[in-house]
Amino acid sequence: MIEFLGKNRIFCEKYLHQIKEEDTIEGLAKFYKTTVFQIKQQNKNDFKTGRCIIIENANKNYHIVQPCETFDSIAKLYNLTSQYLKEKNRVNTLFIGMRLEI
Repeated sequence: MIEFLGKNRIFCEKYLHQIKEEDTIEGLAKFYKTTVFQIKQQNKNDFKTGRCIIIENANKNYHIVQPCETFDSIAKLYNLTSQYLKEKNRVNTLFIGMRLEI
């Protein structure tokens, strides 16, 4: 699941995870590339086997390309260079709806 975070179309990834007996918070944080603190904060320290928890990975931010946007206009929004965006995403062209990692 991807959630909208602000006016510049920054998104973060959210996952729903059902806790298994062998799961640890540290292991989940490493697997989902987030922190133990974030997982505990989002789920009110309720970690029983079988319960579904939300894990949010805000370490990766994305921009969804809108009509008339260019690499330069998107780069300006995030104080980046267009070359950085191209290299980070391994692309040279944009299309509407494309998800760019910021």
